[in-house]
Amino acid sequence: APPEASPQARQSPAAQAAAAPTAALAAPAADATRMLAPTPVTTPAPRERVTLWQGELRSREGAQGIPEYLAQVEPALLDTLALGQVLEMSLPGRERPLQARLASTHNSAGLPVWRGGLVDGDEAESLTVVRGSLETHINVATLDGSYSIIVDNRSGKTRVIDENDIAARSDPHGDHVDAPLAELPPMPPPAQG
Repeated sequence: APPEASPQARQSPAAQAAAAPTAALAAPAADATRMLAPTPVTTPAPRERVTLWQGELRSREGAQGIPEYLAQVEPALLDTLALGQVLEMSLPGRERPLQARLASTHNSAGLPVWRGGLVDGDEAESLTVVRGSLETHINVATLDGSYSIIVDNRSGKTRVIDENDIAARSDPHGDHVDAPLAELPPMPPPAQG
């Protein structure tokens, strides 16, 4: 009588192909000891302190005569924001760079939002970062005033606006605009009827 075929030989070729990986896992080959273990994928730890820009800011007149201060940010830095990280930046009218620690994050309208407080600052002082697809908006509130910062995500060109400059131009007694004085033409005589 012919020798009986092994159970694998009695299977269809498709079943044998499906069983091959299982068999390889069940009985490791002699070369398995020489195979390298997979390396875990790791992302580098975020830097604890990130200096967005430093030094004297260039000034120029912006819209409606309100000064803007110009800076340059490395766009890749904004991709690495992490909780606990300290952001450092120079701001107009401040002797030392401002430092703020990122304390919380959430999404608003699909955009990542980071919030934090100023290092060694009052609890009323804060920083908010909203990362949009084209621009990143940073708002800084201090006891001395507020700053609006707009960063172009592609180029890193940054505009800093001292909100105190805007407040100094506003009228504290109303929301009207004073028109320049001009002499009006004489009125026509009243109609006689």
